[in-house]
Amino acid sequence: MLLEITVVPGIGVEPFPPTELSIMWNSGAQASACSGRSLHHVLAERWADCCFFVGGERLDHLQAGTAPLINGAVLVARPDISPSGKRDGEQPEAAPSGSNALGFPEGIAAFLCISAGPGAGTVFALHRGNYILGRGRCSIRVPDPALSRLHGTLCVGSQHITLAQAQGSTGFRVRHAENSPSADAEPFKGTKVLVVGEEIHCGSTVLDLRLPVAGLVQAVRRPDGTMGLLDPAALEPLMVKCDSGSVRNRMAMIIAGTLPLVLGVGLALLTGSWMFLAFSAMGAVTVLIPLVGGSKRRKAFRAAVSAAVGHDWQRRASTFPDAASLLLATRSNADNPPSWHPVAARPSSGLAIRLGTGTQAAALSVAPDDASFIPPALPSLPLASLLGCVPTTISGPSTPVLALLHFVLMQLDAARVPVVLLGPADAIPLAARFLPHTVLVSSAAAASSTIAQHLQRADDTTPGVVLVAVNEPVSSLAASLPGLRAIHFSLRRPNPPESSSNESVPLATNPSGSMRAGTSAANGVIDATNTPGGTATTMVTLWAAGNQILGTFNGLGFVPDGVPASVFDDYARRRALQSSVSTSSEAAPARTMHFNTLPLPEKSSISAIVHEWHQNTRGPLRPVQLGVSATGPVMFDFLRDGPHLLIGGTTGSGKSEILRTLVGSLAAAHSPADLQFVLIDFKGGAGLGVLGQIAPHHLAYHRSRRARHGSNSDLPTSGDPTPRERSGQRGGHGQPGIPKDDRSFWAFTRLSFDDPPHHCR
Repeated sequence: MLLEITVVPGIGVEPFPPTELSIMWNSGAQASACSGRSLHHVLAERWADCCFFVGGERLDHLQAGTAPLINGAVLVARPDISPSGKRDGEQPEAAPSGSNALGFPEGIAAFLCISAGPGAGTVFALHRGNYILGRGRCSIRVPDPALSRLHGTLCVGSQHITLAQAQGSTGFRVRHAENSPSADAEPFKGTKVLVVGEEIHCGSTVLDLRLPVAGLVQAVRRPDGTMGLLDPAALEPLMVKCDSGSVRNRMAMIIAGTLPLVLGVGLALLTGSWMFLAFSAMGAVTVLIPLVGGSKRRKAFRAAVSAAVGHDWQRRASTFPDAASLLLATRSNADNPPSWHPVAARPSSGLAIRLGTGTQAAALSVAPDDASFIPPALPSLPLASLLGCVPTTISGPSTPVLALLHFVLMQLDAARVPVVLLGPADAIPLAARFLPHTVLVSSAAAASSTIAQHLQRADDTTPGVVLVAVNEPVSSLAASLPGLRAIHFSLRRPNPPESSSNESVPLATNPSGSMRAGTSAANGVIDATNTPGGTATTMVTLWAAGNQILGTFNGLGFVPDGVPASVFDDYARRRALQSSVSTSSEAAPARTMHFNTLPLPEKSSISAIVHEWHQNTRGPLRPVQLGVSATGPVMFDFLRDGPHLLIGGTTGSGKSEILRTLVGSLAAAHSPADLQFVLIDFKGGAGLGVLGQIAPHHLAYHRSRRARHGSNSDLPTSGDPTPRERSGQRGGHGQPGIPKDDRSFWAFTRLSFDDPPHHCR
């Protein structure tokens, strides 16, 4: 088993760079042997006196391959100074996420997404308040050199979201949603009320607002028909029927109708006979009447062209979605599916990748053919490059080329295209190893072997493999594998990251020569090396023009979509989580019937609960499970999320249910010697009355329908025995936390305790 993880330092640990690790167990090892405990022992050799947490849970309590210990997991190293591995009263750090990664918390008013340009894919969750936007130290930081440090202010109110430009900045331009795709963005002065669907242009960046609907995010529209992502059919011209005739024919008719009239006037003036004028006027009328009558057909033709332009823009935006839409699609789950799902590329079709946006002519043609027809120009239209048998070379400065590489890998992964990523470890993005359809290799021999394995397993339903190479030659691979689709990224000035390191921690030997082992039938490759002389290639060139990064492809200028490393890392880790959830649900479908049963069936036995009590003896309150979502268990931790908890909701929304679940989960995790409850129920026992059956954990129970502080007759006094003491008198003085017999409710009755409780909530 192979596990790709990242280790970062937490509070109280000597700082060290984020360390990328490849953890390998023996291929024949059982699933139980691939545990977090065995991984903890290996990591403790490197980081002594440290314990590790994943998503707030201790590493040695987890199982590899089960959320949260999956590919892409971030392990936080903390000092191990207590028996439980936590400082008393100190919360564990959660796994760090991207700078603007989405967790969909409550109270989000809207999402501000960078859909094109530098920083593409960055998503900002907006709550009510004011936000400063710019390239400096702002609450909404856009990495665009063309912007001012303080470019504008975004105000999120109760009724509207407004945008105002800062004094001295170049301002903003807005293209309204109801405008034609061929319309340019218009600048505005003062304050502008934003509407969902509008494009906000500033510098080289395009932003847009997206609203969460019922907890979901409106992503891009589903591709029409059977067209999948990255389908080059979206680049084929749309046919528009033309019945109005060409402009050249209309001009000929105008000349043919007016010339006799001019000649007739001249002859009439010379000869004095107005008969010439009458005959010439009759000839002109017979020609000009059909011409004037064709205005209705021309109007219908213009409407057909306008509709075709809108359809062309729609299909390109759907087939080649922006990076923000790809990131938002990873936030969906089984209970809340997005309005759009990535559609796998069709094996029978080719592939095209989005490079950026630019002004292009709409893909239209007329029938019958008219050489004088000029399609309208569409600004900010996605520019795509066809991946064929000829390699595509993308060259330029290292920073924008690597940012474009991130976007290309995201597109191929969303389209379920197998990818083989070839290059040195200090040049390729190591987060790509979390992508389920991508394999990382460090040599041409390993790349050839991986591609050959894929070709052997491929069938008519599997998209063809793509080779992506970074600073590695692909001419030999292209020659030995005819028809291989390859992308070559040429970095003029390699800029390897200095803040991270990559290591392999083998728990068993791995004979594979690849940087990532596993099933390679769903992997692809992209090449980013210098093009060898004499080899045919499709060239894409990026360069710096002043404070902008521009590109050229097929004679067209465009603004490349550069995805920052933090956004790509966030996308790759979320895709690994999605893949693990879908794999586990397919492997064990019968377990889904127990997802909302607490405690889980495997933890409901007396021995399992007693084991949990011994594990947490005299330790801090551990995180407890409230339920299970599509992304894994939903946990609550009093140390991290507390120390207080307020549950609000309307009548019948489940407030009492969640309280009973929380108390029951805590009682299952801690023995009555360590935890006692004081229950105050102002619903007359309807809310928490059933919890009175947990006698050993029940220190006091107050039941009343009147919310008055003076009514405390049910609370125990100093001279009254508590339920815990009465339970101890009935059961004798045995070992704390050990049940006396099997006749118990959740193994919590007939217990004896000598020590005072460690916690009381």
